[in-house]
Amino acid sequence: MKSRGRQRQQTTPILIAGSAVLLIILLLITFISSSPEEKVVKEFYEYEQKQEFWNSYELFHPHMKKRFSRSKYIDQRAHIFVDHFDVDTYDLTIGSSKKIKEWQMSDDHQPLSNVYQIPVTKTYQSQFGKFSILQNVYAVKEEGEWHIMWDYHY
Repeated sequence: MKSRGRQRQQTTPILIAGSAVLLIILLLITFISSSPEEKVVKEFYEYEQKQEFWNSYELFHPHMKKRFSRSKYIDQRAHIFVDHFDVDTYDLTIGSSKKIKEWQMSDDHQPLSNVYQIPVTKTYQSQFGKFSILQNVYAVKEEGEWHIMWDYHY
């Protein structure tokens, strides 16, 4: 009976180590399997979560930069999401990307090709209670760089 107990004791660390290795492999596969358009959206919102709005602004497409000056964007994002909601950060869920053959940011812009739509949900726990904001974000590759755009058809 002693040998069985010893055998169980020896296999337990092996099982734990094997499980840890499997978990690391699954996490790496998930990270590596993210598409480039999903990665830029994730990067954008990681900056936003850390309130590094100057960094997230740099990921905007030139059309977005025409819509917002850098200082206006930084001031308004901080004012609305940090000051009014009284939150430091939020939970983030990024959905799967969907390729769109042709898309335009607003009626004032020319259609762009090779655009990806990615749903993003931000969940806040604020002074107003818990709530979520769902927004479709658009990733566009131009001149070798991925950029973020939002929809302005209203």
